[in-house]
Formats: sequence, C-alpha cells, structure tokens
Amino acid sequence: MEVVYGSQAFPDSVLSPIVCMGNFDGVHSGHQILLQKTLEIAATQKGNACLYTFFPHPAQVLSRDAAPVLIQTLDQKIDFLSQFHLSFLIIEKFNAAFSELSPEAFFREIILDKLHPNTLIVGYDFTFGKHRTGNIESLKRMCTEQNIKLVVVEAQFQDKTLISSSHIRTLVAAGNISRANELLGHPYQIEGTVIKGRGMGGSLGAHTANIETENKLVPKNGVYLTRTSILENTKPLHRSYHLKEAPSISSVGWNPTFPGSPFSIETHFLKHNENILGKFIQIDFLERLRDQIKFESPAALKEQIAADIDEARQKHGL
Repeated sequence: MEVVYGSQAFPDSVLSPIVCMGNFDGVHSGHQILLQKTLEIAATQKGNACLYTFFPHPAQVLSRDAAPVLIQTLDQKIDFLSQFHLSFLIIEKFNAAFSELSPEAFFREIILDKLHPNTLIVGYDFTFGKHRTGNIESLKRMCTEQNIKLVVVEAQFQDKTLISSSHIRTLVAAGNISRANELLGHPYQIEGTVIKGRGMGGSLGAHTANIETENKLVPKNGVYLTRTSILENTKPLHRSYHLKEAPSISSVGWNPTFPGSPFSIETHFLKHNENILGKFIQIDFLERLRDQIKFESPAALKEQIAADIDEARQKHGL
C-alpha cells in the first residue's frame, strides 16, 4: 500500500482507480465492508483499490469544541489499513480553505481532476462539500453525468445495533470494551512511550509501565484485561516488534486510594520482565475487569491487585 499525502500527489498514471471515500475513524467492521467491496471491484475490473480519507477529522477543524476524540491516531489508522493490501491510501489535509469547496467544486477538482476513478464506493450516509450539502442523491447525479459507477454500501448492523464510530466512542468512554471491540472488529488500542512513573507499582506487588499518549479516546477509569506489544520500529507500514501481544493487565485513571495521584495509563506484564523505560508500547484492551476503587489502606489495595492479576492470568490461560 502506497500512502499519498494530498490528492494533488496521486499519480495520473494510475490505471482504473477504484476509490472508496470516508473518514474511517477506527476502521470498524462497517468500514471494513466498504474496503472489502473496494477490493472485490478492483479485482474484477483489474483496477487499483484506493481509499481517500481526511486528516485531521473535519469536525476537529469545523467545530473544535464539539469535535470527537478519535478512536485511532493517524499512525494507527495507516498501520491497520496496511493489512487490507490496498494499492493507495490518499490522505487529504482537511483545513478551513478545503472546507469551503462546494459539492460541485469538490467533485470536479478532487474526484474528477485528481482521483479520476472508474468506480466510487461510499457509505450510505456519505456527505461532501461545504456545510456537508452534497449527499448521495447529488453524488449519483454527478457520477451519472461523468459515467462513473457509484456503489453505495448500506448501513451495517450487529445484533440490531448500527455500527458507527460515534457509538463505538460512547462504548469505549463508558468502559464497555468488549462490545466496542465487537463493533470495531479488532481490539481497541492505546499506544505511547513508556515514561518514568512514581514507582508505586513495585511496592504494591506489580511493576508497571506508564505511558504517555497522544490526544485520543481513553477508556473509562478502571482495570482492564489487555495484551501489550513492545515496538522496535514505530513507523506505519514498517512496524516491527521486540515483543508481540504479551498477556498483561492495565489500569486507567486516578488511583483514589492515594489522593492527589495523577491520571495514568499503566500496564503490568504477566510474563515479561525487563526495563522498557523509553520504549514505545501498544496496548490492546480486551475486557474491563473492575472500576477504580478507593481502598482503606495500601495493604488492601495490594491484596486486590494480587486478585486482579490472578483473574487476568486465568483469563489469559496462564
């Protein structure tokens, strides 16, 4: 998969572009249906499967105060998309000037002049152009006029629940990681650099790695069953691992037993034991085990942590 930054950099020489369009935050199971449809059409037409998406998320530019916290960082999105073996990922920089394009200008200047697709694939709720005034009906009309085949993928449901990035964000924020993962079609992840913590984990019977993360969605405070990987190379498309998906247990939030403790995201490896300060790690959240609880004493907290580790070991089959 070749990553192209900006539609102006998309090569004119690309034969038969089959272009899927959308924000794709989280690349959830509904998005994956669109990607599979794109790949199927590209294989049938002997074309090049492409995904055209935006960064930053349009809402972060147009309504910063109400903008969603994203499910994935851009690097996470690129890395996850690489497994679908698209020919091209086109990342358009979304800014105030870009948002002023009318639907007609967007179609003419971006879709026709830059992407020149044989086929366009979008979701049922796709909108485009200034104030999102372009919709499926206007896109159908424009595509018909230019002899571009338009494929509209219907809404996707799981157990009668509409699969959407906004609903998944709500689930993660509420700590319902198991359900969020079902809708995502993959584990929710947080990644970051291991920083020096307060050193309290060791005194409580569980050495932990504290991480500093980018501004992204964080699960509700609590203790979680997780898997943690240590990366050697963090660059998207070229990621390599010192340790892959090691069983772990992780804590998110403030420790109410110790008033004034800072917010932290920390993970305890159930088998692995080495100094990883400064390393970049990736945490897969699998299941919520319990809330953060204020204990009567550090000894009572230590006892609960031991019980949490035992439960995590059992769930990991250790």
